[in-house]
Amino acid sequence: MLDDSISPEVRELIDRHLSSVGHLETLTFLFEHRDRSWSPAQIGEELRTNVRYAEIQLRELADSGLLERLETKDGVAYRYRFENSHTDKAVEKLIKLYHSRRVSIIEAIYDQDRILERVRSFADAFKIKQDEG
Repeated sequence: MLDDSISPEVRELIDRHLSSVGHLETLTFLFEHRDRSWSPAQIGEELRTNVRYAEIQLRELADSGLLERLETKDGVAYRYRFENSHTDKAVEKLIKLYHSRRVSIIEAIYDQDRILERVRSFADAFKIKQDEG
């Protein structure tokens, strides 16, 4: 059972943008250090993970609209993207909850009902509909 203290906007943010704790850790770091951009190698070092995993997390968060991807003279870099005040406030609430109620947020990310619903939605997109009439 999910924690009722997680607001609907934070649940929506999790549902739309976060499919792993790796996403959350990356987003948290970039939100808390949003005054600059970071390369995948720097993120890998800061989060103590390999560069390839950091690249995947960064690319997926950028694809979902939470990070901005920048081309620099040294390669690709990323930074937190202030999408709009609603999203920014939801990200801030999520991070505060993650610091104070870590297990509740991790449970929300890996909630089985949520995962099954995403799988069903994906599968429904491939259903062949029969012509009526």
